Amino acid sequence: MDPVSQFPLVFHDQQAVVDLDPQALATKLAQHFPVEDFAPRNPLLNPFRHRASTALAGDLTLTSGYTSPIHGRIGDNPGVGAINICYQGESSYGVDGNTFHIHAEAPLYFNPGFSYNYTTGHYNGLVLHVDLQRLQDTAAAIGGMGLSGRRFVPDLQRPQVLSMTENRQATLLITMRRAFALLDAPELQARGDLAALQIDDLIYRILALALCPQLDGGEGKGLSRELIFEELLEWIGANL
Repeated sequence: MDPVSQFPLVFHDQQAVVDLDPQALATKLAQHFPVEDFAPRNPLLNPFRHRASTALAGDLTLTSGYTSPIHGRIGDNPGVGAINICYQGESSYGVDGNTFHIHAEAPLYFNPGFSYNYTTGHYNGLVLHVDLQRLQDTAAAIGGMGLSGRRFVPDLQRPQVLSMTENRQATLLITMRRAFALLDAPELQARGDLAALQIDDLIYRILALALCPQLDGGEGKGLSRELIFEELLEWIGANL
């Protein structure tokens, strides 16, 4: 058995559901997002096995899982961003002739609703889908000063990979993993405290900070007075 399959899932490991029929699983997945192709790779060498658990955080549905090698295609999903986070193994994504790889050192792939192909090896990771308008609004709220969400469209309308080799991204990715760990707290769930923590809002904020370099508050970076003044002129021009 491949070593990747031995690693526990991010949350609810003991509650995971096992699927051994790829077509039945593809049918289930197609109820939630546009699955255009889904199939095992080298099924004779690697019998298909998919093991997954699901957790809710506000409006977000997060799925943690292991899969044997697969490949497939996801269709256009306007307004919905796909977040794929690798914990063990590796995966590749193809979008408009460009290829993006994720693995332990570059673990997060963001796709802003574009169709894409994917190929994985033995893989343990987490997937969630976010509302792009909410993500854009969250970035604008963090920016403050009445900043328009349009300022962040260029960052949130392009596929990206976030890396552990870049210090700020690494810190945010580690923080997000800690947020995911909160979903595996049955005592919080039982008391209703998990909903009160608004973990979905925290996840949106971390993603906005990680995906939008303009929100880097480091010295010499961030939202300058000139940028805010440009936003003011944009607003005046749009509302004359």
